[in-house]
Amino acid sequence: WQNAVLGLMMFAASFGALAAVLSICGVLTTPLPKKIYYYHSAALSTTVALIIFPVAIEHDLKLLSHHYGTGYGLGWGGTIFFFAAAL
Repeated sequence: WQNAVLGLMMFAASFGALAAVLSICGVLTTPLPKKIYYYHSAALSTTVALIIFPVAIEHDLKLLSHHYGTGYGLGWGGTIFFFAAAL
């Protein structure tokens, strides 16, 4: 089960990195349809990462207590802004 949790954490981190790359591509492109595509894809990647991360934390039985800091809330705020930018 520890390998599964490690895999989920790596999956979430890779989707977070993918979202960062997609948002940078969205900033650097000039055609509006491409910007919308990149921002929408970044929002979906960030959403997947933010859903997978707590699932991985909940499955780690070594942690007796845990809390999500302000970074988790800021991640959801960024996701909302990505969706708003795509609209």
